[in-house]
Parts: sequence; C-alpha cells; structure tokens
Amino acid sequence: MKERLSLIALATGLLTFAFYDLDISRAVVSQGNPFGLFFQEWGEFPGYVLILYSLYVQLRYSDRLWIKVLIVALLPLVGAALYFRYREFTDLYVGLILALVILLPIYLAKIPADKLKLASDKTIAVALLVPLAFVQTIKLLWGRVRFRDLGGDFSRFTPWYLPRGYTGNFSFPSGHAAMGVFLLTMNYYFQRKEVLWATVVWAIMVAVSRVIIGAHYASDVWVSFFTGLLVYFHFDARSSSTNSAK
Repeated sequence: MKERLSLIALATGLLTFAFYDLDISRAVVSQGNPFGLFFQEWGEFPGYVLILYSLYVQLRYSDRLWIKVLIVALLPLVGAALYFRYREFTDLYVGLILALVILLPIYLAKIPADKLKLASDKTIAVALLVPLAFVQTIKLLWGRVRFRDLGGDFSRFTPWYLPRGYTGNFSFPSGHAAMGVFLLTMNYYFQRKEVLWATVVWAIMVAVSRVIIGAHYASDVWVSFFTGLLVYFHFDARSSSTNSAK
C-alpha cells in the first residue's frame, strides 16, 4: 500500500512539474538563503555518517571474508572523500554534532548483533541502489542545466522528460535529496516512529532547500525523494515479512 501511494505521488508530481517546474523555481529561488546554504553543505552529511557506520557493522559482524576485505578497501576512500568534501569549513563542529546525532543513539540502544547486521545489509543496499546507481547514472544521461546556471533568458531550460545526454550539467535528479531520504534507513536500526518522522522531516527540508537555492527544480528533488522512498519501503516490507515468518 505504501509503495503504491508513493508511485501515485511520484507520477502526479511529475505530471504537474512537466508544466510548472520553471515557474516554481522563478517564484521561490533565493540563492543566498541561509536555510538553503546550510543544507547545501550539511544535507548529505548524516547519510555519509550512516554509510560509514553501516560499513563498520559489516566489517565487524559479516562472516564473509571477501566482504571484510572489500570494506577495508572502501572505508579509507569514503573517509578521504568526506575529508576533502568538508575540510574547508571552520564550523566542522556542526558536522560532528550531526554525526553524534546519528551514532550515539545507535550505541545507546544496545541493538543485538543480528539486528545490527540485518539493518546494515538493507542500509547499504539502499545506498547502492538510490544515491549511487540510480541518481548518478541518470544525472549523466539527462544533462539538465540547473536553474541557477540558466542565465537571464532561461533559454537553456529543458523539462524533466527531455534527456539531453551528457552535457556536463547534472540537475536531474537531485543527489542531495536522494541522500536526505536515504537517512530514513536509520529506522532499520531503531524501528521507532520518532526516528522515522525525524528523518522524514530532515529529508523534506533537504529537498526543499535544493529548490530554494536554485540547485534543482521541483521535479529533480521529487524523483529522488520518491524513488528513495519506494526502495526504502521495499526493503522494509521484506524485513517485516521475514519477521512475520519467524
């Protein structure tokens, strides 16, 4: 039911934004908006922290040697990417606070090892499918120009349903929005409504901020948000079926 409703919302939004994408951006964009600037820098950070933690869980609890070898190779690369992404910020304490918000509750919850491993499996699967495979592949193929790069006459604007091939422009779909909704996978660890709603609010704020700052159109964030939601619901439903069978 949740997946069906998400599909309906996805289709309805895309139909609407086929006509009103540019108008929405022209009405709301404010490139110096503090809300937009904050989430431009930190909107993806909690997702990166959760990925690092999930890789650590795999390293500790997986019984497959090849997975451990792969993660030993990946962890330094992810850590280095994070370092170079955020090294110029003097307010790095913001990122550290966000990291604590993700990791401290998981530690305090004392989640059993088997549940940690299962949550980590699903979290990594969502990360691979949505922010990495889906978003990055479509970005390369679509070549959509960001609103803030259009110029004064908007002549370079293209609707979401017209891919242009590789152009060096990467507006469609939104990577930030995909990483924002990816944070819902925290609920795989906790399975608590408070966690679910907190991450939903975060995901919505990240998505809205990308439109406000002119980095994306409404359709860009809509596709990432509901694709991520669909994949999240898919693995959540599989987990529920497994638990029911037991």
